[in-house]
Amino acid sequence: GLSSSFLNASTDEEQRRSLEEKSNRSDEKLSSSSSSIFQRMMDEIPFIHLFSGPGRKKLPPVQVDDVNVLFYDVFLIVNLSMSISFWVTHRLDFSFLSSAVNEGCLFSILWIASGLYHGSFLYSAMDGHYPPDDPSQRGGPKAAAALAFNTYINAVNLRLIAALVGAWFQHRKVGTGEPMEELIPLEIACGLVLMTLWRALHSSYTPRV
Repeated sequence: GLSSSFLNASTDEEQRRSLEEKSNRSDEKLSSSSSSIFQRMMDEIPFIHLFSGPGRKKLPPVQVDDVNVLFYDVFLIVNLSMSISFWVTHRLDFSFLSSAVNEGCLFSILWIASGLYHGSFLYSAMDGHYPPDDPSQRGGPKAAAALAFNTYINAVNLRLIAALVGAWFQHRKVGTGEPMEELIPLEIACGLVLMTLWRALHSSYTPRV
């Protein structure tokens, strides 16, 4: 009787310890997954890598490898601003074309700044900075489109900051009395689709050396 009760007590103790270990392991997995999600969110914040530690993700080199892609990006953005102004916002009014060109040039400068931060003008951008022989096949048009999407989002953020600063200095509402800022809503929607599809198409048709 004593031996059986002792065995039962030891069995219960082992089960309790096993449950505690499983609970601790699940808590560790949950905390590690939540911390990794938070880490990925932090890594997407512009310029956060400038303040990161040595073990964190590094910024790509600030350089332009593919000048032709950069020039075509600028052509698409300027043409987009002019088209939005002429065909949609100001309806066949040639007097606003100069403002549309200025807006396109400003957005192109912000796109270039964001692209240098993301490395969008490097040869590796066509695979989203993944190696061409990546075993998980994470590169390709989808990765290039995701990189272009993030680049354009940051360019939009910079444009909105510029619009807010300009409106604050001139003591007016954003988009009021400023033909350039009237194009921003359609530039955001159409530009995201345009630049994402263009970079995905460029990635799919460019041969890997």
